[in-house]
Formats: sequence, C-alpha cells, structure tokens
Amino acid sequence: MDTQAEAIELLRSVLPWWAAQGIWLPALMATAACAFLGTWVAIQVAATPLRRLGPDAPWYERVRCAHPAQTVSGFALVFPAVTFGVLVGMSRGPLLSLAPGLAIGGIVLVALLASAWPRGRFQERRLGRRRSWVATLRDDWVAVLVMAPQLLIVIALACALRPPASAADAALFALAAAATGVTAFHAGLPVLRWLGAVRPAPPRLHTLVMRTAERVGVSVDRVEEVDWSIANAFALPLSRRLVFTGRCSAILDDEELCAIAAHELGHLCEPAPARAARFVSGFVLLPFGAVPLLLDAFGLPGLAIPVGILLAAVLALRPLTRHLEERADGVAHQGELTQGTYARALEKLYRDNAAPVVGERKRAPHPHLYDRLLAAGIEPPYPRPAPPSRGWKLAGAAVALACALLVAIALLLAPVIARTPSEDPVTGLALSVALRGEHRDLLALALAFDARGDASDALTVVRATGSLFPDDIAAPALEATIHSRRHECTAARHALQQAVSRSDSTDPSPDDAWILSARAWVESCRSRSTAAHRIDS
Repeated sequence: MDTQAEAIELLRSVLPWWAAQGIWLPALMATAACAFLGTWVAIQVAATPLRRLGPDAPWYERVRCAHPAQTVSGFALVFPAVTFGVLVGMSRGPLLSLAPGLAIGGIVLVALLASAWPRGRFQERRLGRRRSWVATLRDDWVAVLVMAPQLLIVIALACALRPPASAADAALFALAAAATGVTAFHAGLPVLRWLGAVRPAPPRLHTLVMRTAERVGVSVDRVEEVDWSIANAFALPLSRRLVFTGRCSAILDDEELCAIAAHELGHLCEPAPARAARFVSGFVLLPFGAVPLLLDAFGLPGLAIPVGILLAAVLALRPLTRHLEERADGVAHQGELTQGTYARALEKLYRDNAAPVVGERKRAPHPHLYDRLLAAGIEPPYPRPAPPSRGWKLAGAAVALACALLVAIALLLAPVIARTPSEDPVTGLALSVALRGEHRDLLALALAFDARGDASDALTVVRATGSLFPDDIAAPALEATIHSRRHECTAARHALQQAVSRSDSTDPSPDDAWILSARAWVESCRSRSTAAHRIDS
C-alpha cells in the first residue's frame, strides 16, 4: 500500500457506513438526538410553573412562569453542540475526512435544526400565536444577524482553521477580525438586505423617526425595517442608524413609536468612550473561532482562554451597558409628547414579546419594566411581580446538560464496553475505531473479524493498520498469523519478514511476542505445506 489515504479507504471498505467517517457521523446523530429530546424535556421541566397556573391568570404572571422555559429553550441546544463539538475537535482518529472546524460547524447547524420543533411549539404556547418550525429558524437567523453577527464569523473561522497552526491560519484570523470590525458598524444588515429581510423604513415610520430626531436634537443617517416576529427596535451607534421590526410598527401608535424612537436615538448620541467600548465588545467572541487550534495545542484546558476572555468582558461591560440604557431612557422621557407615552409603549412591547415585568437579575443590562414604569411616574395597576424562578430554569438546564453528557459518556465508554466478551464484538469495536482509531482499536477489530471467520476483512484491517502505523510490529505479525491459518505460506513469510524488519532485536519489547507467535504459525504452515507436498508426490 503506497499511501495512508489508500490505507484509510481500504479500512473504510470493511467498516459500517456510520463508522466510515470516524467520529463525525456518530457525533452528528448524537447531537441531533440530544438537541431534539434534550430541548423538549428541558422545556417541559422548566415550564412546570406555567402548567400550574389557572386559565384566568393575569398576563404578567403567565409571562413570569413561562420565562424559565423560554430561557432554557434558548440555550438547551448549546449543550449538545458544545459537548459533541469538543469531542470532534479533540478527535485524532485517521478516519475523520472533514476538517475538525467544518465538522464542528455541521454539529452546531444540526443542533439548531433539531431543536427548532420543540422551541417553536413552546413559542406558540408562550406568545399565543401560530408559529411553524420554519418561522422559528427564520427568527433564529434574523436574531443572530441583527444581535450577534460575530457568532457566524466565529463559526466560519472555526470551520476554516486546520491544526496545527500555520501562517494561513493567522491570515484567516486577521480576515475574521476585519469582518468582525465591519459588523460593529453594520451588524448583519447587509446580509439581511441581500436576503430581502431588511428594507428602508416605510413612510409613516421614517417620518415619525425624523420628526423625533429633530425634537431631541440627534441626527440619524438611516432608518430601516426588518422582518422579525418580535416587537422591538435597535440602534447602531457607530453607523448612526435605527432598525425597527415590522411588528413593532404594527402594534404601536404614532406617539408610542416616537417614544421608542427617542430611546434609540439616545444611543446614537452616546459619548465617544461608550462607542469605543461597543466596538471593542464586538471582538470578545472572536477567540472562540480559534478553538480547533487551542484544542490541538492544549487539549480541553485550551477552552479556558476564550471562556475567560468572555467572562471578563461581560463583567467589565455590564455596568456600562446598564448606564447607557438608563441614559437612553432619559432621552426617551425628554422626547415624549405626552407624559407616560414611553412607559405605555414599553409595556406593550413587553406584553407582546412575553418578557417578564421584573427580570431575574437585579442589575440586568436593561432596567426592569416595573421600575421603568415607576420612573415615568406611572403606578402599575398590579403589585410588583416576583422575579422568574431561577430554580426551574436550572432544573431544565440540568436536564438538557445531563442528556448531552450521558450520551457523550456512552460514546466514550463504547471502546471499553466493546472489549467485554460478547458473541459478536465487531459493531462495538467499529465504534471504537470511529471514535479513536488508535493502534490497539484497529488490532482488536482485526482480531474480532478473524474470530468471526471473516479472515479477508481481518487482513484488510491489519494491512491498513500496518500502513497507518509504519513502525508497528503487531499488524504485520498478525497478518502473518492469519495467512498461515489460511495456508497462504508465501504471503505469511513475507508479512513475518516485514514484522521482523520493524523490530529492534537489541531492545526487546512486548511486541516481540507477536513475532514469536507469528513465527510459530509460519513454521506450522511450512510444515503442513511440506507434508502435503510429500503426500501429493
């Protein structure tokens, strides 16, 4: 066999279809199962307070009780994506045909697709309006491109990097950094515009925003509308543009739209240090794009680098984010035509989006709606609600995490389980080869084929093993043994000579036992061949 590529193709020819590409397909199937089942069960657990409510419960109580399941539905898919992505990223088996980064990107995509149905079904219940899984996926992509387009750059970078690190990887990282800088100004709006999901604001919205901008004394370069099922508005301070969702324009009257526009205009007039902090914050996810290189260089501890950078940035920027939101609220109050309009608009948005009146954290980036109403001089007609249950959220998250970890542990233990006595261990050993592809896994698979009576498949595996591990003694020695059993003495002697040539006679090793066993079988084959020749004569 001339090349390792030929050896890998030969090995794939005797493996089951699901094992032929290494850990890729088992991890992909495990991701799909955990993302679907784990997300569904996690939502059911976290939604327990919602099921306990009566049909006449007020909207703010329904929203509060639904929030734990809403939070869980948003990140339950992350656990299988990260768990099996790390397994693939750390794989060193020879069968993986895809680049580790590309394989990880596929796993993330499958996790998103597989979790869409349970997430969509829960959104129907939470929002009280019909939603298909296609609409859920569309909202996912719009949300990422508007709120965190850097995430797509990170995934693309991780797919493109190929360990070990090289000058080409450095160039790709620099290109990703430049693209991240662009998103700080424009988010993912150019892509959404190309897809037809973003358009210039309709005349009513454009006129109201421009009138408000003139009243509060803040200039705006562009006003756009995005197709998104939630009701919200966003500011891009570095490019001086405002983006409203179509639903936001649909549910608010003119005065309410002006009040929301005034809040977003407050972000456009932030001081230069705040704008600089916003620009820098866009890069905190970029180190995650180097995960394939970090796993190759440092193993699992390499993940501490991007995770540490992200946590440090979140802790450092949280007070600033809160201050900027309170500052923008002040601008909104100044731009009101009628006192209380801004608070009334906020309550409409919160109610339509099923967002809790009082959040889980005391110092969240956005002030609680209840406190915003009080700050506007409005006494809500209901007592201050309790914050959403953190316990039910953690319970749902624990279920999703347990699902991913248990399946991952089962995959990792499969090579050990496969070595226990069984009638036909070939399937388990094929999984072992797919997951790790180490020398001992291949030899065990060859022995299992031989024990089952598939000598030709056993020979295929040992030949591939001998090519993949050029210094290995056991593979050619085992090949000599199998040939001897099949009375192919010439091939057996050739394989034995190859094993002997790889051994170091001056430094005995445990592998020499393979040679001794093979030599005995070759001698036996020669004796049988000589005896048969005499009988024929």
